[in-house]
Amino acid sequence: MSTTKQNEFLMLYKPVHDGFVRYCSARTYGIMETEDLVQDSIAFAYERFDKLRDQKAFLAYLMRTANNLFINQLRKKKFKGQYDERAFERLQSQSPSPEIAADIDHLYRVISRLPSKSQEAILLFEISGFKVEEIAQIQNKSVSAVKVNLHRSRKQLRKELEGAADLQQVLLSLHLIYFTKH
Repeated sequence: MSTTKQNEFLMLYKPVHDGFVRYCSARTYGIMETEDLVQDSIAFAYERFDKLRDQKAFLAYLMRTANNLFINQLRKKKFKGQYDERAFERLQSQSPSPEIAADIDHLYRVISRLPSKSQEAILLFEISGFKVEEIAQIQNKSVSAVKVNLHRSRKQLRKELEGAADLQQVLLSLHLIYFTKH
């Protein structure tokens, strides 16, 4: 790939880097290393960058690439939902208190039980900080469909988390952890 193409790729990637890493971190929670998914996704996207038709869809392309690589990794490992102590310790070391770390762990477990598109919407909006319009573009849906999906997902999360923690408090904790880290 020419230097021009490399520069073009980097110009598209740099503005979305932080959000993309947060998305990958939330998506890989307890299953694989975030850095592995980020690097594999970037390498894959870079190799096929010439085939990208619309540069406005670059972020969506990156997200789909990461999601597909993640799913392939799950298929290879035949993940059975086992608890990963290292992932919990990493999360615990970043959190302000053990109670919040346990709430976040529980939240991720509940999120993992949502349908795939709902998981992705929650992770992109609540954790990675993407706008509804960006999520609509990533998921190839209308803005209103994303809003409805987010509403239903939040409602299901509230129901699942009832008694365990206040949803808004847990989501605020997640935002604080990710935004102070990055």
